[in-house]
This record gives sequence, C-alpha cells and structure tokens, in this order.
Amino acid sequence: MRVYFVGSGVPLIHRTIDCFVALALERVGAEVRRAEIWELLEFWRKGAEALALGRGEFEDEALLERVLGWLYEDVRRFRPHLFLAMHGRHVPSSLIAAAKEAGAVCALWAVDDPYEIDRSLEYALRGYDLVFTVEEAAVPVYREAGVEAFHLPLACWPEFHRPVAVPKRYFSEVLFIGSGFPSRISLLSALAGMLEGRKIKVLGQWWGGLQGANLDVEERLVSPAEAVRWTCGASVVLNPHRGAGETAYDDANSQRVPALSANARFFEVAACGAFQVCDDRPGAVALGAVTFRTLEELAEVTERALHDPVWRQAKAEELRRAVLGGHTYEHRARQIFKLVAGKEARPVSALYRGIGYYRNVNRAVLDVLGEVLSAGRARVLDVGCGSGALGAALKQVRPGTEVFGIEVNPFAAREAACVLDGVVEGDVEAVDPGFGEESFDCLVLADVLEHLRDPWGTLGRLARLLKPAGVAVATLPNVGYVGVVEGLLEGKWEYVDSGVLDSSHLRFFTRDTAVRLFERAKLKVERIEGLMWDPGDAARAAYLRASVGRSLPDAEYVQFLLVARKGGATCS
Repeated sequence: MRVYFVGSGVPLIHRTIDCFVALALERVGAEVRRAEIWELLEFWRKGAEALALGRGEFEDEALLERVLGWLYEDVRRFRPHLFLAMHGRHVPSSLIAAAKEAGAVCALWAVDDPYEIDRSLEYALRGYDLVFTVEEAAVPVYREAGVEAFHLPLACWPEFHRPVAVPKRYFSEVLFIGSGFPSRISLLSALAGMLEGRKIKVLGQWWGGLQGANLDVEERLVSPAEAVRWTCGASVVLNPHRGAGETAYDDANSQRVPALSANARFFEVAACGAFQVCDDRPGAVALGAVTFRTLEELAEVTERALHDPVWRQAKAEELRRAVLGGHTYEHRARQIFKLVAGKEARPVSALYRGIGYYRNVNRAVLDVLGEVLSAGRARVLDVGCGSGALGAALKQVRPGTEVFGIEVNPFAAREAACVLDGVVEGDVEAVDPGFGEESFDCLVLADVLEHLRDPWGTLGRLARLLKPAGVAVATLPNVGYVGVVEGLLEGKWEYVDSGVLDSSHLRFFTRDTAVRLFERAKLKVERIEGLMWDPGDAARAAYLRASVGRSLPDAEYVQFLLVARKGGATCS
C-alpha cells in the first residue's frame, strides 16, 4: 500500500507522534511518502517575521494553499492508496481533493478529541472519507455529520518508550508532566496537602495557580525524550486526564462530548514500565490500570505504591505487557490497513490536479485569439481559466483587453484573481457567474467542455453571454486519434493521466460532433483545424490507414481547435 502521510505541522509532542506513525506504517509494509509540512510552515513563518508581517497562524485556506503548493503535484505523481493526515488543521480541502483525484482514500486522524472536536469536525468535512478519532465518544458525532468514523487511540513506540536507567536528577517520588488545566491545579493542590511528607514534581505549562510547600514546579515545556527520563525516574506517575470542557485556548467542545478514552501519555508511561495512577476513565479501566475516583482514593493508592515497591512494580509490569501486546503504533498501523481495505474514495464535486496543470498556456489558442479579436478594448471570458496564465499572456499580446475567468479549483482561481480582471470560483455547470447577457466579445473554452457532464446545455447558457457577432474559441479532444483507434483495435480503452483518454474526461468528440455541439448552441463554426502534438503521429496514422483500408480522417490529430461566431456563417 502506498501512503501519502501529512504530519500535523504542530511542534514537539505532535511532531514526535507524526514520526512514530510514519515509521509504523513503513514497518508493516507500506510505501510511505512524508509531506514534511512543518518545514514548509516554519520557512513561511520565518519569512513573514523577517518582513515584519507577523506570525501567520495559517487558518486561511488560501494562505495554506500558497505555502503547501508543491504538495499538489507531489501527491498526484505518487498516486497513493491512502492519504492520511494527522490533526488536519494545516490541510486545505483542495489538497484532499487532489489526493482523491489521484485515487486515494483520504483519512483524518483527529488526535485532540474531544477537547478540539468542533475544529476536528470542521477539518473532517473538508472532504475526508474516514476519520480516526482518539476519543470513543466522538465517533457518533462524526457519523451524524455524514463521515465514517472509527475509534483509534494513540499508542507507544517501544523503542522510544521503554525502561531506562537515569541519573539521580530525574528521580522523584510523585511526578506529573502536562499542562495546568483548572481541574488538575485543584487536584494537585489538594493532594499536596494530603501528602505533606512527599515531594511532588510537576513539569509543564500554565501552573501559575498551583500551591503547596511540597510541590516542585518547573514551568516549561518538556520534550518527549526528556519526559521518558523523568517518567523512568519516578516512583509514582500521576495521570489525571483533563475535563472534557478544558481546551487549550477556547471552547472547542461546544457539544460537551465526554472524555472516556485514555490519553497518549497513558500508553507511553505504561510502555516505560512506570507505575501510574489514572482517573477512572473507561478506557484506562478496561486495560487494568490503577485508577481513582476521589481525592482520598488517589492519596491512598499513592501512599501504598510508595510503601510497597513490589506491588508497585508488579502493577507496572502487568500494564506494560498489556500495552505492548496491543497498543503500539505498529498495532495502530495494522488497524488502519484493515479499516481502509476495500474502501473507495468518495467522489468530489470538483476536479483538482497538481497546480502546474493550471498554469499551462495553450499557444494555439493564444495565437488564434490574437487573430480573431478586433483592435481596441475587448472583453473576454475564459472558462476554466486555471491560474490565469492564458489570460495574462493575452493581455500582454493585446493591451487593453479585459479578461475574466471562471475556475473550479480554488487554489488556481486565487492565483488567477491576481492577474485577471475578475474571477468567479466555482463549477461552471452549477455556479451563476453573475454576468449579464451579451456582455463579452469572446468566449474561451480551452480543454474544458470534455470535462463537463452536460457540455451541450452549458455551452448554450454561456453563448448567451456573447455579444452579437461575438466569437468563441475552443479546443476539444479527438476520439478518432490514432492512439485511441490503435487501442480499440486491440480491445483496449485505458484511461491515462493526460491526452484524449485523460481520466477526467467525461465526453469525447469527432470533427462532426464537435461542430454539432456548437451549432446546437447557435454558434456557427467558422474554422476547425486539427492539432498535432507529435509529428510522428502523421506516420502512425498513415500506417494505420494502410493497415485497415479505411480513410480514418483526422487520425493524426489529438485535438480540434474551433472558432465559432454568434450569428456567423458556417465553415465549409
């Protein structure tokens, strides 16, 4: 299985988890392409800071698309079976659509549920086929929103999370590593009062309100490697989960989805062979963890563990075996494969390709536009304008020309808006562009009509936007091309990445049906010519004609280029 893996783009713990997941996928046999978006985001941040633009938070999809632009072509070339994104915050919907167009099932691993489920749900609705959530209670929330979801907790990496001998500076009687949410501050302050003869070590951020003479607090972030050392040096590790409504910055669990599942630290501490005490979450209880329901129970079990090292070590080893037996990242990778097996990507309403596809200029179309547009100011509508490269080139060739566009790909549309006079983002078969009838001198349809479900009706509607005697310039694929006919004679009709049998083409044309398409829209074809991409196709076509004894007109041409006029004379 080929997996295109997009990390969270979040530093420290999240980035380490990204690494473990990617390695686990490789360990179980996947060919993994890692999109290192952290580096791309950091490069952009540093550039913004250097230019005194502030630190962008990348909440805007347009900015994300600019930062991650090269990934579009990368995912299309890789053609993954699975596109897996961690967290999802930094993955724009157009990149998900590009992965689907490349044939991938797209999955999101929501690693901050239920605390950030409002945001995770928003990310999931960007087009993912599946969601893996670390919180069991969150599964129905996604399913009710129409996204297939499964419970998939985080895990441990045994080569990293393991018992190690540490220097004395990492020793502690009671340890807590994590953020100081209100419920934890209240709990540890009270516990310190009940364990007056015990030293409690606390590391993490947001502990300003913590009180207690026997508390040793270091207000700082702890790296994953340092956390392992502190964990292995502790006699008792506390793991009270935060409350379901305690989010890092604002309320992102508006539905108050309960927190029932064990957190990532549960598996990491267990794999280190350390004794831990958790609140009585069902996920921890089910694995046999030592848990508490009240402050008194927590104080009692902590004292017992400190007084009875044999019992403490036995409990720690029992939980360690349970976790290593079914809760490593390799186990999670195998679960992902099972859940993805047999799945197909849900269709997307729009076609997305690598951004380079949208930056092409069809020179034949540009040359014809230079010929057919009258001198002076002209208004042109480029349907499927891509990134605006053709329109920008036309404005250079014919200064004063106004070029407007319609484009389905949001990334390309936003690029086009920078160089054209106006761009409508949307599917030309569904969107109302808002232009008045008879408002354009020229209509450009370069490599567009073959992608539409109803090119006949769409062309008819677009033709009404042309002024009297306005002109339409279009290119269409020739289904009678030698490469297609040779395949048919061998019983083959195989879609490919480009050309007549481009996998995104829905309609195919001959010279005759191309003319009839335009005449049905009351556009008279004044000129139609074949476009040859490869000079060698002339010899191939001649050989094929001689072989089958048929004339096979236009076999050497991949495309037809048409010029049609509103109310004009039909070409001979």
